Amino acid sequence: MTPTGTPPAWSALPPAVRAQVVARARQGLPHPDPGVRAAVVVERRRRREFAFRLASAAMLSFAAVAVAASVLIGLFGLFADDRTPGVVVFGAMLVFVVICLPAAVLMFWSAGYNLVLHGTRRIESANVVQALADRRQPGTAPVAGHARGFRQPGAVSLALLVLIPIPVCLGLARFTSVYEEGGAAWVIPVVTGVLITIPLLLIAYAQAQLTPFRGVVAEFTTDGVRLPALGLDLGWAEVARIEAVDFQQTLCCTVVPRDPAAVAARSTAPWLRRAILRWQLRNKGAAYLPAAWMRGPVDEIVAGAQALHLTVLAGTTA
Repeated sequence: MTPTGTPPAWSALPPAVRAQVVARARQGLPHPDPGVRAAVVVERRRRREFAFRLASAAMLSFAAVAVAASVLIGLFGLFADDRTPGVVVFGAMLVFVVICLPAAVLMFWSAGYNLVLHGTRRIESANVVQALADRRQPGTAPVAGHARGFRQPGAVSLALLVLIPIPVCLGLARFTSVYEEGGAAWVIPVVTGVLITIPLLLIAYAQAQLTPFRGVVAEFTTDGVRLPALGLDLGWAEVARIEAVDFQQTLCCTVVPRDPAAVAARSTAPWLRRAILRWQLRNKGAAYLPAAWMRGPVDEIVAGAQALHLTVLAGTTA
C-alpha cells in the first residue's frame, strides 16, 4: 500500500493486517505500512464523529424524556387523593428510572468515547503520531479548529435542572401528605429531589465538557497561536512543540509551551476551565485541546500547526 490517494477502509483491510495493527498498538508501535496507518486515522475519525452524534442524540432524548416523566409524576402526585392508588405514582417513578437512567448512562458512555471507540483508542495514538511524521514539512497556510455545532445553551441546562426536580418534589409532597400523617411526609420529596438533582448536575457538567464553547477552539498562523477556548495567545517563540497525543481517552491537540508556569498565569478562560488548564500546565507541562471539542479532523489541524511551527523555526535559525 502507498500513502498517496484515498486510504483503504479499515473494514477492507485483511483480518491479518487488522490483527497486526492491534498487536503492535499494544506495544505502543505504529503499523509499518503508511497506507494502513492512514486507514487507522480515518477510521478513528469516523468513529469519533459517530460518537459525538450519538452523545448529542442521547443528551436531547434524555432531557425530553426526563422532563416529560417528571411532569407526569408531579401531576399524579398533585391530584392524588384517597382514591388514587399509590401504584400510579410508583409506576411513574419506575418509568422515570427505567427510561431516563439508561439514556443518561448511554450519554456518559458516548460522551466519554468509550462505547463506540472501545478497543481502538490505544491503536490511534501510535499510528496518528507516525502518520503526522510521514507528512511533516514546512508550510505557511493558517489553520483553525472550530467548535462543534451542537451546544445546549446554559439557560436550557438551568431550566432542565428546575423543570425535572421541582414537579417531582411537589407531586410527591402532595402524595405523601395524602397517604401519611405527621412530620415525616417531607422526607420522600426532599430525598427524591436530591437524588435527581445530583445526577442532573453531573450530566450538565459532562455536557459542558463535551461542547464547552462556541466559535474557534484554536487558530495557528505565522504570527502565533491563538487558543480562545483556553483564553491564551502565544507567540511561536513561546511554543516548544505542537503534538497529537492520547489523553483522557481521546485524541488531543497538545500545545507545549517553553514556560508552562508563566503561560498558566495568563489564561483568561472561565474559572473552571482556567483551573483545569493550570493543573495541566503545572503537572503535564502542556495545554490539551481534546478532539471532542473540535469540528473537523484533529490530525489535519495538528499537521497544519506543525507545518507552521517548522516554517517559523526555519526562519529563526536561518
